[in-house]
Amino acid sequence: MKKQNRKIIILITILGVLSSSVGIFYVTHREEIKFVLNDTAQKKQLINDSTFQKKGFTVIYDKNDKVINKLISSNYIYEKYNNIPKNARDSFIAIEDKDFWKHGSISIKGSMRALYQVIRNKGQAVQGGSTLTQQLVKNVFLTNKKTVDRKIEEILLAIDIQHKYSKDKILEFYLNNIYFGRGQYGIQTASRGYFQKDIKDLTLSETAFLAAIPNNPSIYDPILHKDNTIKRRNLILKCMLNEGYIDKIQYTSALKEEIVLNPLKSNPSKDDYVTSYAIDNATKDLMSYDGFNFRYVFKDNSDKAQYQKIYSEKYSDYDKRIRSGGYSIYTSIDMDKQKQLQSSVDSKLESFTSRDSKTNKYTVQGAAVSIDNSTGYVSAIVGGRGEDDQFNRAFLAYRQPGSAIKPVLVYTPSFDNKYHPLSKIVDQYIPNGPQNDERSYFGSVTLRYATEMSLNTVPYILMTRLGADKLIPYLLNMHFSGIYKEDYNSIAAIGGFTKGASPVEMAGAYSTLAHSGTFTDTTCVRKMTYQDGSIIAKNQATLNREKVYNPESAYMMTDILKGVLTKSYATGHNLLLANGQISAGKTGTTENNKDGWFCGYTRYYTTVVWVGSDMPEQINNLYGAVYPGAIWKDYMDKIHSGLVPKDFEKPDTVIYKNINPDTGEIVSYDSGVQDMFSKPILDKIEQDRKKAEAEARAKQEFNYRKTEPEREKQVEKDLEVYESSSYTSVESLYTIDSLKDKIDNEIKQLIDIDKADIFRDRFDKRTNVLKSKRDQWLNIKKQQEEESERKIEENRSSTELINKQKELLEEQNRSKEIQDQQEQQNNEYEQSLEKEAFELVQKIQNFPQDTNKLDPEYKSAVDAASKKIELINNKSLAQILKQAIEDKSNLLK
Repeated sequence: MKKQNRKIIILITILGVLSSSVGIFYVTHREEIKFVLNDTAQKKQLINDSTFQKKGFTVIYDKNDKVINKLISSNYIYEKYNNIPKNARDSFIAIEDKDFWKHGSISIKGSMRALYQVIRNKGQAVQGGSTLTQQLVKNVFLTNKKTVDRKIEEILLAIDIQHKYSKDKILEFYLNNIYFGRGQYGIQTASRGYFQKDIKDLTLSETAFLAAIPNNPSIYDPILHKDNTIKRRNLILKCMLNEGYIDKIQYTSALKEEIVLNPLKSNPSKDDYVTSYAIDNATKDLMSYDGFNFRYVFKDNSDKAQYQKIYSEKYSDYDKRIRSGGYSIYTSIDMDKQKQLQSSVDSKLESFTSRDSKTNKYTVQGAAVSIDNSTGYVSAIVGGRGEDDQFNRAFLAYRQPGSAIKPVLVYTPSFDNKYHPLSKIVDQYIPNGPQNDERSYFGSVTLRYATEMSLNTVPYILMTRLGADKLIPYLLNMHFSGIYKEDYNSIAAIGGFTKGASPVEMAGAYSTLAHSGTFTDTTCVRKMTYQDGSIIAKNQATLNREKVYNPESAYMMTDILKGVLTKSYATGHNLLLANGQISAGKTGTTENNKDGWFCGYTRYYTTVVWVGSDMPEQINNLYGAVYPGAIWKDYMDKIHSGLVPKDFEKPDTVIYKNINPDTGEIVSYDSGVQDMFSKPILDKIEQDRKKAEAEARAKQEFNYRKTEPEREKQVEKDLEVYESSSYTSVESLYTIDSLKDKIDNEIKQLIDIDKADIFRDRFDKRTNVLKSKRDQWLNIKKQQEEESERKIEENRSSTELINKQKELLEEQNRSKEIQDQQEQQNNEYEQSLEKEAFELVQKIQNFPQDTNKLDPEYKSAVDAASKKIELINNKSLAQILKQAIEDKSNLLK
């Protein structure tokens, strides 16, 4: 141990010399160095002959560390040193480590060059500088990760191996552990795999061709990039010639030889849905561990295509490495939930019995992913109906997400950008735009209602307003890999993508909503180790998460998605979970019912379900709430059985405000309508308002300062007029006083106080000079005003007298008119009485001479006439009429 410490201290000292600040490197990497020493000591105890023979299988475990599957590697062949031809040994020594037989376990010069690059690149190595012994250590113990701790550990282990084994044995170990691509380790395995020959039967040219591959199995892939492999073969042959391993004739003959491959057909192990997904996750973890940079944002489609080519080659290489054996993959899969999810998919789609005649697969398929929200890990994953189908649609199938994309692409980001659940958008027909289901439109609607009803126009309008460049990155931040430049348009708001999304990606996005807007890669691998005990994927109880949405926005979206399941008019109203379990979710149905989605979650689990055909086609009655929703509800009800209902936790920063129900705007009075707001967003709006006001004031002040010279000129001009003016009449008071007030106001508006004081002094002096004259003319003005007032008062008195006389006369005239009217009415009444009395007397005169004066009719007529005569004022006439009655009565009996 002391020797090792001395060696590492020597290395650190050299690093210190190389570094611009001696000692900084050691101080900053002290903890890493301690770990390296301990890890190296442990690995040295494990080193024996069997260490360098690859294990024959990779094992996959469930969440309880029980074996789910073993991937058996049947083609690995370990070849002893004496059975490996000299040409094969020499080809690797010539190209990889020409001084192998001369130097010790490490190349000091090469290692220092590599370590110098580590310092320059802040701890990341960019080149090798390794001997074959160091490469052996890296292949067996350290994978391809290039960091300072790995480089130092590599050196120390190489020294230990050099002490334990001979050069021949080290070369034997090396040639049996080197990776030749396509899941093939060891030179004999590669010889059988690419030529179906033993290594001893290969020609010099074929041997050099094989030796070309390990430098970079992706670039020098014999199947995909044979030309590259040939070029490196030629370089190796040149090195062998230079080192004296072959002569000129052998060299020339080998260059001319045509390489004819005869690849051995592999029999890949049968994957179930858990295995394929676990291997996919493990492959990416190993790529990441070795420093591969995963990308989701690209300059253009050409950049994306170039990346995908590199990614595909690397992925294929690492996938084969894992399948070739030696790895232990510990997953988060709960096999009880796995069986339940498979059962829910199969049972709810059992009515679709049609199968493809060529593949015998069901025409209508389904896929589902379930995430444990407490950890972030995948609990169950189903890639299709039944367990015989090896195509895992849950992460391999990219389909149009339809309306299921709206919450994660449009609505939640809109809440990050100052909208709120009751913000209003006009739902109406959009020329050349999307249409709502059944082509119905509802006018001004809230975002809450638009989500619950799954309207298409509203998210389209929102994305147009906010811009695809602002919204699409939300998906990229959640590692959606099927996004192209053509997808940067508003139709993506309703799920119109070039490629689409996988159920795994959608599950990751909805899990982000369930986790207050924080995202983690969707994975089922909680730990992965290599055969040497190296931990490639750390064992974490919960996954690290990164913020995508504001927590307030995620909660408001969740609250709306609860309504999708609880509101009677909403698209998912029949999918409310049993036993009061609180849930949120969203349906998704694509055009012509080709794809159906349901994405939903509780505090406990997030589950996403897709239903459709492998070759997209219309499926009768396929809606998000029908088959996908039924699968989701069946599975979620069962896995939540016995769990206490939990509501989603509201952040303290989500507050309630009164809203104008007509406009959706915040009001200060009790409107009777309230909804949620993000306090940080409201604070930001207020800050922006104040900032805008401050900027406006600053701009106004800037412009005001720019016009200061003009104001000074105006004051000077007006002062000169004022200083030359005098009060010469009452009218001059108005003119000069107006000028005086104008100058006073102009001086007050000046910014330069010194100049303002000078102007003020001149102004006050002239005002004092004019004071006596002004007072004189003010007195005259006052006298004129008093005289004018007196005359006005006199005129007012005369006018009032005349008006009173006129009123009296008018009153008299009105009284006379009334009297005349009364007299006329009396005369008319009197004439009427006289007429009636005369007519009654005339009636009496008409009675016959033989009438008896006691006749009742006659007596009645006399009585009536007598009463009427009594009312007559004209007494002479009354007397005449009475006499007439009396004369008539004297004539009768």
